Amino acid sequence: MKKNILYYLFIVVLFSSCTKEEIKTERPDEKLFRVHEEYMDMLTEAESGWVGYLFPRGGRGFTFRFVFTENNRVRTSANLDERYTVEEMESSFRVVADQTPSLSFDTYSYLHLLSDPDEFVFGGARGQGHYSDFEFSFMKVSKDTIQLKGNHNGSTLLLIRASLGQDVNFIRNSYALNRKMAEINDFPKYHKKVTINNTDFTFTISPHINSIAFYHQEGGTFKQTMGIYTANDYGIRFKEPVELAGEVFNEITDFKVDARNNQGSFVINNKEIKITALDAPLYIDRLAPTRFREIPKQFHSRHMFTIDGVHDAIGLRGLEDFIGGFYLSNVNQTRHDAMYLVYRTGSRYVGPLFFTHIEEQTGIMKHIKDIEAYGYNPGPEGIIIVRRFNDQWFDEAGFYVFQTGPTDYDLVNAKNGNIWVRFN
Repeated sequence: MKKNILYYLFIVVLFSSCTKEEIKTERPDEKLFRVHEEYMDMLTEAESGWVGYLFPRGGRGFTFRFVFTENNRVRTSANLDERYTVEEMESSFRVVADQTPSLSFDTYSYLHLLSDPDEFVFGGARGQGHYSDFEFSFMKVSKDTIQLKGNHNGSTLLLIRASLGQDVNFIRNSYALNRKMAEINDFPKYHKKVTINNTDFTFTISPHINSIAFYHQEGGTFKQTMGIYTANDYGIRFKEPVELAGEVFNEITDFKVDARNNQGSFVINNKEIKITALDAPLYIDRLAPTRFREIPKQFHSRHMFTIDGVHDAIGLRGLEDFIGGFYLSNVNQTRHDAMYLVYRTGSRYVGPLFFTHIEEQTGIMKHIKDIEAYGYNPGPEGIIIVRRFNDQWFDEAGFYVFQTGPTDYDLVNAKNGNIWVRFN
């Protein structure tokens, strides 16, 4: 009994020693106001603005530069297109202090182009665009880095406080770097090798979809590692870290490309990696042809065949207002595949209908001609172009298939690695 009394006395003394000031709590409205002010100050006090790396749910990656002001205005430039690198767009923004604070770009800006449902505005899927966002929740905040997630489509936006040197030229230089990287596709030879930690990889870079894919083998099994990236003024930054042969990296920098001499280099974790051109692939993805044909997608190729580093080597631009080639599998009940060459700005098409045979042991995909030119008659000169195209499309050597992006593939002549087609 005596022990119980002492215990109760101890509790009374303990609670009576607490002052009102020590147990004071912050009201919800006060907390929301404080968070709003903290985030506004962080955004607007960055003298050179913020570099934004955006990765929409629909794929690809894009780089922005934002300069936020105290009157809820933001100046934006982006590497979406060359003209957007030099023309800043001013719009409004808000920090929404809710249960989960959000950053909302609430009037039209370059960000909104990626969400436009009209696929002719900036590509993407009809009705959805690139499955991107223009309102984001704050997920993690530090002095120089803000991690956000799209409220509608779950896009990833990383804001990094810009340095004094990352001025209006930063976006322009990032766009130019991505264009420079595209020169790797001007190599006369398609297949390219790099060696990382004594392991050989072949790889492809697809700047038009912001994707890089590495291929290798483990225990006789084909493996591929893919990274979605966006460019800055010194290299590329990946959406997620990439691991190759035990080397983990977020960036690749210092790209050097000498397409004429089939060579180049880049830097990973301060290590220079040499690029070497090959006549034939080191590794073959035997399952890629089946994946390519089974995707319910209308594949597009801007200029179809690249031969010896020359794009549109067939001369398809000779078709009036040619806009590209479109590949469709299983277009009718007889399981024909189609390769339409679309011209007159989309109002006409012509091309072969064919069957496809996949050699499981070699991974080679072959096209078996049935109808040489289905569609509209392009005239005598146009038919000559179609036949020239068919000579390559129905080459008896067939094609190896390599996946270059989430739903993107290259077809490479199995006998001559200098002949290839890129589909996205």
